[in-house]
Amino acid sequence: MKITLFNACVSAGLIEEYYKAIGSNAPVPNVLTSYFYADGNISRLLEMQKNGKIGQFYLDSGAFSFKNGELVKNDFEAERFLDGYIGYLKLFGHKFDAHFTLDNNFKDPEHNLNYFLRINSSLVNSEKKTVPVLHAEGKAMLEEFKLYADMGCKHVAIGSNVKIKERKYWEEFQKIRAKKGIKIHLFGVIHEKDLSVLKMIMPDSCDSGKIFQVTKFGFLLYLKENPKTHTKSFDRIYIGGKETPPEKSLTFSQYIAKQENEDFKQYLESINVDHGKMLDNSTLTHVINLHQVCLYEAYLNEAIFNSDKKE
Repeated sequence: MKITLFNACVSAGLIEEYYKAIGSNAPVPNVLTSYFYADGNISRLLEMQKNGKIGQFYLDSGAFSFKNGELVKNDFEAERFLDGYIGYLKLFGHKFDAHFTLDNNFKDPEHNLNYFLRINSSLVNSEKKTVPVLHAEGKAMLEEFKLYADMGCKHVAIGSNVKIKERKYWEEFQKIRAKKGIKIHLFGVIHEKDLSVLKMIMPDSCDSGKIFQVTKFGFLLYLKENPKTHTKSFDRIYIGGKETPPEKSLTFSQYIAKQENEDFKQYLESINVDHGKMLDNSTLTHVINLHQVCLYEAYLNEAIFNSDKKE
């Protein structure tokens, strides 16, 4: 088994700059994009996948933006959005490796089930079925999962709002999953989840957009190993952009001055990037963050699936 890590909030232009900076042998990123932002960017990304510049390509409905952006303000607009999404899937859904339902009410599983059924019934002749998303917790989550499993769903996602706790329910979850042969996708900020949580869920895939959101606030991510625990996590380095750095932030000059971060300095030299270039071109920070996440995917698989072999 292997965990596939998807990068959300990625544009075609960023992918192009990524290969320019890191090189043609750079790890190939997997991408999750949103119908909410369906424009020329998606067609360019699909072309890049044909050319091997992107690995797997998932289409999200945009439920998170739907919920938090307040762009769909009433039931009438929600219905129009659903109709648009269904129309888009009829035309282009087959081009993606998977697509997710419009789960736009995180507190109402019945509403999300209704939308899921309407999407699937509209795509009855499609080879690729809509992936439902769980939002309940504890025993209710298990019952929601059983419902979709009994409907024959072979791919189910877990919403970013779900708190991973109460091991007994997840143990039962895994029994059903194994018996039915169901793939699991885990939404949201994967790099902030404890490895023990990931070992409990053992998703086939996961994604995160927060790793790119930090760039908007001037932060660079660097995957660093703890010499004591031999585990890796992201250091957040403040690049600049504000006269006063955010409180308790480690600035670029402070970070690179530390002897134990010599590897970071060598890394930047290897891709011919320095502090000045990042200040002049914010895309370079996005590029490095994308590269670090691709490296994190390899680390996740090593840490989760090979840790027991080393012990």
